[in-house]
Amino acid sequence: MSTRRSARLRDQPTQAVAAPDLPAEEPRKTTKRKAPATKTDDETVAKSRKKIEAAPKPDPKPAVKTQKARVGAGAKKTTTVAAQATAGATSLALSSLPQEILDMIFESIDDTKSLGRLSKTCKTYYALVTPQLYKRLDVWVSFHAHIAKLIRTIDPLLSIEQKKQLKKVGTYKGQQESFPSKVDQRKKPEIANFVKQALLGIGDPGKNHREIVHRYVDEAMKNMHNLEIVETIRLTEAIAKSLAEQRNLKALALRVNNVGERYTEAMAKIKNLQHLVLELSGYYDYTFRSEINIPGSLIRNSRSTLRSLIVDSDSFTSLRFNDLGQPGQATESGGEKLLPVLESFSMSGSSSMEPCDKETLANSIDFVALKELKFGSLSGDTKLIFEYLADSFLVAHQDEKTEIKLRNLSMNMELKTWGVPQEARQATLDAKIRFISSFDTLSSLTLDAYGEYRRDLPNPGLETSLLQGILKHEHLTRLKISTQGYRSDHDMPRLEPDTVSTLINGLSNLKELEFFPSIQHLDEIGKILSRGRNLTSITIITMRAWTTTEECHEQSKEFVTNVAHGVLERNLDSDVKAFKWEEHSTIQHVRIDYIVWELGSKLGKAKKGMKKANKFTVASKPKREVMYREITDHMRKPMDYGLDPTWMNRVAKDLI
Repeated sequence: MSTRRSARLRDQPTQAVAAPDLPAEEPRKTTKRKAPATKTDDETVAKSRKKIEAAPKPDPKPAVKTQKARVGAGAKKTTTVAAQATAGATSLALSSLPQEILDMIFESIDDTKSLGRLSKTCKTYYALVTPQLYKRLDVWVSFHAHIAKLIRTIDPLLSIEQKKQLKKVGTYKGQQESFPSKVDQRKKPEIANFVKQALLGIGDPGKNHREIVHRYVDEAMKNMHNLEIVETIRLTEAIAKSLAEQRNLKALALRVNNVGERYTEAMAKIKNLQHLVLELSGYYDYTFRSEINIPGSLIRNSRSTLRSLIVDSDSFTSLRFNDLGQPGQATESGGEKLLPVLESFSMSGSSSMEPCDKETLANSIDFVALKELKFGSLSGDTKLIFEYLADSFLVAHQDEKTEIKLRNLSMNMELKTWGVPQEARQATLDAKIRFISSFDTLSSLTLDAYGEYRRDLPNPGLETSLLQGILKHEHLTRLKISTQGYRSDHDMPRLEPDTVSTLINGLSNLKELEFFPSIQHLDEIGKILSRGRNLTSITIITMRAWTTTEECHEQSKEFVTNVAHGVLERNLDSDVKAFKWEEHSTIQHVRIDYIVWELGSKLGKAKKGMKKANKFTVASKPKREVMYREITDHMRKPMDYGLDPTWMNRVAKDLI
């Protein structure tokens, strides 16, 4: 019996019903309710209706364009939101790095303007960048125009109460005009704790402005408690007291001439310094009646930690180095030195070296263990000191168990011995040369003011004993025979081509070379220098041998041409198809007096101060070429009225 049709339909599997393709509904436009027209508005409404009816009907195409614009706006909005989300994720990822890594990243950025702009992007970057922005306090005041910048630099480090007190001393440009009332007036800014380095160039702006300058620096020093490096050219009671209270102070440079007894008690509390500079102009022992003088106490309190010491004083004896330790604690022949961990020592400026100074130095410093040694301009009986050094290094050189660590040596070869016979002067020079010849570990050697002589005398050149002493240091990478100044009626010993050839052949590791060349043989000297295997920088000093700027520029270009062609014309018979300068020479810079040239196969894009690049070629082989250009203006340093940050930069790098 057949089943009913309704039963058969019930037993079939159910199928999904496809929805018909209906057009997408446009969003309804919501219109605002109009207020009912009043009798007074009837005429206005009627006129508006007539204008609407008279207006042409819009084309339907713009409606589509409007719809596309809406879609584009939505996409743009979505892209913006996505970009913000990505930036937020990147910011969070950067913030998740350890603080040490973040500090390394921001410390590698030298552009403070870029750091300042970065700190304004968000609170996270502000918190990360601010410690680096305020890490160093650098101020310089020498006259009235500098005071405004001083105030703007120091103002963020002061409390509101300090700012108000300073305004009472004097009103100056850069001071804050208004202050909030609902804050703690005595609260010290957190920024002051970020300052770790202070470069205080406190000059004398004049009698009327001296007080405000000193007060600003004194108030700032009261708030900075995490200083590690301080360099100052003026010492006040507030600065001395603040230095004594520092717990993290590791390096101090006193370049002052106003040291007095009133600072002795505070400065005697400073200890455990690693780097110390004492440039004490006009300092002499009889100005102190105290048993403990400032230089002696600073060195004595840091005996076990001091690693570098620079002494520039009118009187070396007045520094009283012999008071550093107990009598008999160290001897000239052996025993523990008074400064056992010293690695770098520099001495200059002394106007009266005495025989006892040699014993003091011998008892205080282990010169063989030094890595860097510098003797500036000295006068008096210096022969004994260099004879002692020559004997000490010769003994150490012959002893296989003793390691000579000295790598950098700088010596002023000028003999300031007025009234001393020529034989005594020559004996002092011979002692210096014997010291250079007593060992062979140097990688850098600088000889200043060597052998100045009158122009009416023949050129003495480089003494044979000195040349042989230099050649003993086979690992030299830097050799400078220069001067810091000269007299118009005097000249410096000039190197002949054979001497230059001996240096180039004997010092294969030489990278930087500076000397006085023989003017008559510049072409030949240029060809010889082109043979330097590792030379990267060449500097020759002519001492204004040419009268006009045009002559100087012409001669310098001719010298560079000789250096370049000395390389290009080498092995012309070889079958080298592609010539690359860097594969045949390492010379990159050539300086003649103040004019600087750059050489290379590709010099890159010209920067500010660089002239248009040209090229040297060989006529017989045009493919042999090298680019060159003058970069004098680019290399010239801008005039800076502040303190030279070289020492602070070096110490800061060492303390990392």
